[in-house]
Amino acid sequence: MLFFYFDYKDQTNHTVDKIAANFLKQLLCALDYIPRDVTTLYDDCTKRSATPDFASISRLLDSCASRFSKLYLVLDALDEYQHSQKKLVSFLSHLKDANRTCYKIICTTRPHLMDLADDLHAIATFQILPSNPDLKFYINSRLEDEWQHDEDLKSSVIQALTEQKEVTYVP
Repeated sequence: MLFFYFDYKDQTNHTVDKIAANFLKQLLCALDYIPRDVTTLYDDCTKRSATPDFASISRLLDSCASRFSKLYLVLDALDEYQHSQKKLVSFLSHLKDANRTCYKIICTTRPHLMDLADDLHAIATFQILPSNPDLKFYINSRLEDEWQHDEDLKSSVIQALTEQKEVTYVP
C-alpha cells in the first residue's frame, strides 16, 4: 500500500514529482534490496548536486512497482491538491495503464472534486457523511475552544448546523 496525504498546510510537497518520489520511497522501503538503477541515479544526482527529474523518478517507480502484482495507492484529502489536476490525472492514468502491476487507486476528497473520478474512469464512488452524533461532538468541541457569543445561542447553532436549518442571530 502506498499512501499520500495532501496536507493543506504544506503545499510545497504536492507536486506530481514529489508525489511520485514519495511513492518510490515507500516502494523501496518494501523491497529487500535497493535496485541498481536506483543507486545509479542517486550517485549521478549526488555528483551533480541535482534532484532527479520526473521522467527518471517515474521510470524507477514503474521498475520497482513491477516487482509487485498488486499495489493500492491511497490519496487522502485530494481536495487540498492545488496544482495541475491534469498532470495528476495523467500520472495516475499512466500508473494504471502502463504497468504490469495492478494498481487500485483510492482517493478521498470533498464532493467538489468528484469530476476527478470521471477523469480517472472510476469504477465506483461512495459518498460518506458524518453521523449526526459525530458531527455534534466535533462542532461542540470546536465551539468549546472558540465560542465568544451568548452561551444560550450555542445550542441553537449546533442544532442548526447538524440539522441544516437556518439560524438568525440579532446582536
